[in-house]
Amino acid sequence: MKNTLLLLSFILFSTFLFSQTKEGKTPIITIKAPYNQPIIIKNLSIRLVDVLEDSRCPTGTTCVWEGRAKVLIEVTETGQDPIQKELILGKKLPEEHTGYSLYFNEAFTIKVVGLIPYPSAENKIEKDSYTLLLLVN
Repeated sequence: MKNTLLLLSFILFSTFLFSQTKEGKTPIITIKAPYNQPIIIKNLSIRLVDVLEDSRCPTGTTCVWEGRAKVLIEVTETGQDPIQKELILGKKLPEEHTGYSLYFNEAFTIKVVGLIPYPSAENKIEKDSYTLLLLVN
């Protein structure tokens, strides 16, 4: 009887022990920057100035090329002149070297992680409907 209770206690304890070892994914929380509306992150103002190209393959279609979106973003640090950056989301040509990093210093980094809405075959997207998705690390 004593051995049975000891065995059951061990099984119960080990079940709780091993169930706690699995790690869940940390959700990615993005900041939305609507078209032509500056947002403030720490000491920066970030504004989606223009969507220069949106050739991403629309949902509901079949494409030969995966496409991309090219955006113009204005970053203004407190006390500094604005800087405009062109970023490409998706397929890059061999001579293009732009990445997803928008701003970085020793304290934090801001990366562009997406552009919404995603194109569809049925709807044309007006420029003022675009929103840039940013990640702050």
